[in-house]
Amino acid sequence: MTIDGEGDLGDITSSIGRPPAAERLLAATIAAIDEGGESNVKVQDIADAAGVQIPILYRKYGSRDGLIQAAHIARLSGQLEREMSELAAAMAKANTAEEFRALLEAVLRGVCSPERRDARMKRVNIIGSSYGRPALAKAISAAQQRAISNIAGVLARPQEQGWLRQGLDLDAVAAWIAGAALGRIVIEVGDSDVDDAAWDAIFADAVRHVLLP
Repeated sequence: MTIDGEGDLGDITSSIGRPPAAERLLAATIAAIDEGGESNVKVQDIADAAGVQIPILYRKYGSRDGLIQAAHIARLSGQLEREMSELAAAMAKANTAEEFRALLEAVLRGVCSPERRDARMKRVNIIGSSYGRPALAKAISAAQQRAISNIAGVLARPQEQGWLRQGLDLDAVAAWIAGAALGRIVIEVGDSDVDDAAWDAIFADAVRHVLLP
């Protein structure tokens, strides 16, 4: 598979079935980006870390940029899959409206927690990496749409049970919540005079107002 800056990325959102060498190259690239950004991706260093020769890197990913783009998609897909799995597992435990509301409160606290700052920073970094890379932007959009659909799917049962407002477009709601949560990064970059607790309270109130009957 060849991945180039403006070429067809193909199905780079799945690592299943990749040869071990490709997986090691991808893991080494993800580690390099997480540590120091794209500029930290040195072809020789990545090949050495993966235990392969440089020609194998180019054969698997087409170019350094192709490898970087594949790494960004893998970073995003892995993060989204973990988050969606945790959300689905949490919401599956709700058997009453009261239990659903309690779980919703726990989810809201988790979304706003400082511990999730790195996840938000990573998401912004991945989205920003798509600038000037139309094929990567398309792949990122597809990954995010799958996550939005998963969130909407998790909310479908509560809506059917009458625990959510009726008539909500769950895809639109899921996209709005995801975007609003990511927006917390505005007060997490550098020094901000905005009170964290005040932002969290506004976010939680807005979600409750939209979701709850």
